[in-house]
Amino acid sequence: MAKKLTRSQLISKKREDVLAMFREFLDGLGEEVLRESGNALVFPSTDDEGNELFVKVAVSIPRGGRDGEAYDGYAVAEDYKLHQEETALKREQRAKENAERAAKAKERQEAAKAKKEAEAAKRAEFLAKKEAEGK
Repeated sequence: MAKKLTRSQLISKKREDVLAMFREFLDGLGEEVLRESGNALVFPSTDDEGNELFVKVAVSIPRGGRDGEAYDGYAVAEDYKLHQEETALKREQRAKENAERAAKAKERQEAAKAKKEAEAAKRAEFLAKKEAEGK
């Protein structure tokens, strides 16, 4: 009779199976795959500028909270999607606010420039009048 595996043993076996799938896939792509730890593989690569770096692929099988509630990947994925949407909305809002601030700043700069030019013209007119009176 076969010995029944514990939950931890079943999870460890599944993690090993998934790591083996990743290793086989990466080997098929010609990558040099190294085992970094019990749940991670690494392989050397380069970025767009030719700098060397390592890519790490870690496999974890979440079990859930300490309160006994099982991990729900669908709920976590939905939360992440909502978070991404909120972040995008906030980014758009900030961009809109920044554009409004930039437009107001440009208006202030143009008004200040116009005021300065008007004062310079007034000063030039005054000096020309003084010079004409002095002759």
